[in-house]
Amino acid sequence: MRITKSALVAAGMALGFAVLSSGNASADTITASGSSILDNGTTLGAGNYGTVTYNFLSGGTSVSFEVQLNSGYEFVHTGFDSVFAFTTNTSITIGSIVGNGPGTWSGVGNGTGTSIGMDGAGNFGGGVTNSLSGGSNQLGNDITFTISGASVIQLLNAVNSGGQDLTNFFAADICVLAAGSTTSCAATGVVYDDPPSTVPLPPAALLFGTALVGLGILGRRRHSNAQA
Repeated sequence: MRITKSALVAAGMALGFAVLSSGNASADTITASGSSILDNGTTLGAGNYGTVTYNFLSGGTSVSFEVQLNSGYEFVHTGFDSVFAFTTNTSITIGSIVGNGPGTWSGVGNGTGTSIGMDGAGNFGGGVTNSLSGGSNQLGNDITFTISGASVIQLLNAVNSGGQDLTNFFAADICVLAAGSTTSCAATGVVYDDPPSTVPLPPAALLFGTALVGLGILGRRRHSNAQA
């Protein structure tokens, strides 16, 4: 079958457009590094509470996290199954947990399943928690940790109690500090993302789409020069 230059141009442009536009598409899997804003709450409502930054390392077999709340918010452990929660496609271990507040941090869950309940934000497979509980114990506003597994890790969205997919990937138990206070909570609640605004694609896919577009354009130019 003969492939014309015009067909090559069309295919390249279509794939290039698909690659570029899919970066803003909603998805239920994250496979590349990025960030997400904790921008909604089960009782606190919409707002910009903080940012989750995640970096896939070692060929996708481990992921580093930093969860940083904005000024005026602190992590707390008010009785939910975790302070910060996420889900993965494979069993993982959680380590190197460091927070900038009091208490001892530890991992909970193995990443899979739905054992970590986070109020109306959904059910997750893993997370990090703190030895201090209650809204009177503020736990700082920054947590870093790493998850690692034996295979390629994917970050998955949460599910509700009925098992239906939600759009959020992460959830955190937080305190809204009272005006002028660094130790008293005006309110507490679980906040979550809704969902990451972009899901970066592997660079190879972008390069492949760009290459096809370039080849198609080059072929069209050569055809035009030959006719001149």
